[in-house]
Amino acid sequence: MVDRRYGPGWGAVAAATAAGVALGAAAAAAAEASRQRVIVETPVIGTVVPVLPVGCVTVPVPGGMLYNCNNVYYQPVYVGGAIMYQVVPPVP
Repeated sequence: MVDRRYGPGWGAVAAATAAGVALGAAAAAAAEASRQRVIVETPVIGTVVPVLPVGCVTVPVPGGMLYNCNNVYYQPVYVGGAIMYQVVPPVP
């Protein structure tokens, strides 16, 4: 049956419009999420991470070496045969 007010094929146009509106809303939500700020907190002592942050400098200590990354100190440790980095107290 053809709705004579809109002509043949108007249903497909309405469906495409509804899909476009939904897609536009999803894109707007994604854009809003990308504008949110990220807050980075200092990890607590004992936290183990697989990689060091950018910009770390080495600090020689008796018996080894630490990495100072923005005043957070990491000590290399082995976990399951892989090298990881554990947050340790600051060097006095």
